[in-house]
Amino acid sequence: NESSTGAKAALPIRYSIQAGLKIVGEKIDVSPNIYTNVQGGNAYVAGGFLFDYKVDVSKISLGVWYITRDAIAACVGYSHTKFSLMYSYDVMATSPVGSASTSLGAHEVTLMVYFNRAETKGVKVIPSF
Repeated sequence: NESSTGAKAALPIRYSIQAGLKIVGEKIDVSPNIYTNVQGGNAYVAGGFLFDYKVDVSKISLGVWYITRDAIAACVGYSHTKFSLMYSYDVMATSPVGSASTSLGAHEVTLMVYFNRAETKGVKVIPSF
């Protein structure tokens, strides 16, 4: 029951499936991915590619995503051994909300800090693909 007033308001079960892989190259890695989410008769599907260009112990990432009936997103990022910084911009050109909105899209910034990574301690991570 998801009601804040005490009324009966059942929340339908959400089903999610994610799939992707990483194609590792000498200088460039390619990661195609797809994500789907179904809840209460509504479906959401997102698919895209992330390209990583390796420079010494760092990498530069570029990506593009399509979200059904909603948006097209582009991202750029930088990763080092201790952190990653990613910027994403969603153009809501395909969304009915986007056509009614006065803004052109949404910005997202992600900072990830890595603590005690197994690879830096010589630990073999299983499964290793």
